[in-house]
Amino acid sequence: MRTHQLFVFYAGVLILLLTTPAVHGTIYYIDDSSGTNAPGSTFAVDPTTGSWTVQTTAGYTYGNYYTYENIGITVPGTATYTFSGPTDTYYAYASWSPPVTASRTQTGIITVNGTSGTVAATGINHKLLADGSASAGDGRGSGFFPITSGTAYQAIELGTGSTIVYSDLDNDRLSADVVVLSTDLLIDDISTLTTDVNSAYVVTWNMYTNNVGEYSYGYHYAAAPGTDDIFEYDLGAALGAGPAQKKDLRVSWLPSNSRDQNVTYRVTHAGGVTDFTVNQRHNAAGDTVPLVWSGFRTLGMFEFDASSKLEVIPSGSGAVAPDTIALGSVVPRNRSGFVADFDDCNTSSEVDGFPGMAGKGWATAWSPYDTGSTRLVTTVDPIEGPSDPYLSLTATTNGNHMVRRQYQEYGGVDPAKRHFIRWKWRFDGDIDDMNNFADRIHFFGNNTAKDGTDASLSWLISFTPDSGSYTIPEGEWWFFDGANSSSYNEANMVPTGMGLVADTVYDFQVEIFPQEGKYNARISNESESFAAFGLTFRNRSTGVYDWLHFGGLSSLAGDNWAFSLDSIEMLVPEPASMVLLLLGGLGVLVHRRRR
Repeated sequence: MRTHQLFVFYAGVLILLLTTPAVHGTIYYIDDSSGTNAPGSTFAVDPTTGSWTVQTTAGYTYGNYYTYENIGITVPGTATYTFSGPTDTYYAYASWSPPVTASRTQTGIITVNGTSGTVAATGINHKLLADGSASAGDGRGSGFFPITSGTAYQAIELGTGSTIVYSDLDNDRLSADVVVLSTDLLIDDISTLTTDVNSAYVVTWNMYTNNVGEYSYGYHYAAAPGTDDIFEYDLGAALGAGPAQKKDLRVSWLPSNSRDQNVTYRVTHAGGVTDFTVNQRHNAAGDTVPLVWSGFRTLGMFEFDASSKLEVIPSGSGAVAPDTIALGSVVPRNRSGFVADFDDCNTSSEVDGFPGMAGKGWATAWSPYDTGSTRLVTTVDPIEGPSDPYLSLTATTNGNHMVRRQYQEYGGVDPAKRHFIRWKWRFDGDIDDMNNFADRIHFFGNNTAKDGTDASLSWLISFTPDSGSYTIPEGEWWFFDGANSSSYNEANMVPTGMGLVADTVYDFQVEIFPQEGKYNARISNESESFAAFGLTFRNRSTGVYDWLHFGGLSSLAGDNWAFSLDSIEMLVPEPASMVLLLLGGLGVLVHRRRR
């Protein structure tokens, strides 16, 4: 679990402003009867398609009610859940009430209409539970059904006005209950991706467990299971094919005084097998609260691949009641902000992958501009901790090698207002091959995706090993300061006194003032650091410059030119960091070497 830290300099002293241990994602619900925890979200049926009934079910469905179409309808019905909440990437889950005897549609369709696309599940049989099995009784809940067009669970960006629509093709009865939207991937125990190895478990409902935010209005229960009565979750199928993905695993259950106190939770992941012991008489916090959903207990961060699974193994000393589990990317507990950590590895279907997709503060996927290189998320030589994914770029020919991404207003970060950008970077090539003006490193901002540096840039940090025909700092990192002009010469460059060292992790931080056309910058490694304040954008213009660029140039096709990138953080500063603004007004430079 990573800890993020933000620093400022004051009078040559490095000040720690905040630490940000990880927290988990957000879960919203929209119910047909009990309301929503996303204010403004609504549920409505289409009255033109027939009459509808709100049915009470004595505690067996979410909120004690569900809604269904009456018999005699002549056209397909629709029920619509309209979301009013923060724009983010969510997994969507539907539920209904499957009867034993009453009529229900067997050609149900559930469509999620997001901000830039749709996801639809078809052929849903409302007579069955979410796992495709028969209902245990009229009015019981279905469990949470993942809205996906395939086996792997699909996330989609939703915002205010996005909808989840129930419909059907056979003019038979639709049934609608609660919809759940989660930024983490949830696998319900009533799922096609769970297996009861020896059929010891039954689906159970309990009237005490269907309150807001609880996921046990349908759960699995085995009264006296043996050690071979294993309940299994298929994590690999939920995540889909492709490279291993690093996720935070959390589990839940329904506690009771008769539960097994030594249940083994066995996690099979890309790195091996890890066992945990859970006392199901207690909740996730360790308290004894019988017949109230446990809450989520975190087992830890793992890399999961296609063969990954979670097994719930009884000790044989009591009842066992597994429930919903969650897989999530850990997010920083900042007051606000967002990140790009490459934790979703090589994929175009997750936000934090490469090239990734739009969402969670990012307006686009990663957009490479390259004359020739390989770009791969790997864990071979991590920048952060053991097995932590990062982006590795290796040049295969000479020319430009760059990755770019646009960000947008999200989580309190507004590109039009003051904000921080921070990242970690490492040069993995041969320093001896950095011997020409055409061997450069640069990081910068602009209002469009660029293929190189020019006078249109806002902030700019660069390393140039040789000045070529220019009069510029050689063999050291520098920050551009356009106070005098946008010309590419040493009068407008602040030298840091820090050279480029291979296999050394550099931490960069810029504080952007878009409304003033200024920025502060900092560079540090394991032995030294440098900060400059009150720098002017190279283009000498105020405005929004919301494209990030990380890259450079190599002069020869045979050069060993490569770099690694990780931990890109977009942050809103804490109030204490106003010291940066004050120092920026004085144009103070601070250079601190660590002994």
